[in-house]
Amino acid sequence: MAAEAAAKAAMEHGLKTVEVYVKGPGSGREAAIRALQAAGLEVSLIKDVTPIPHNAAGHLREEEYN
Repeated sequence: MAAEAAAKAAMEHGLKTVEVYVKGPGSGREAAIRALQAAGLEVSLIKDVTPIPHNAAGHLREEEYN
């Protein structure tokens, strides 16, 4: 898994604490965070940075008329 490889590389460079920024839906987000913790890294912050559209309805109407 990518999170395990990232954790290994981070620990080789001396990192002990990480901040995790997750984007998008899915169950893989939680699994990735658990993998980082299982590898021995301390997770100090978990932040969801999934973009949320604020003008989706207007965008859909534009497509209907074009």
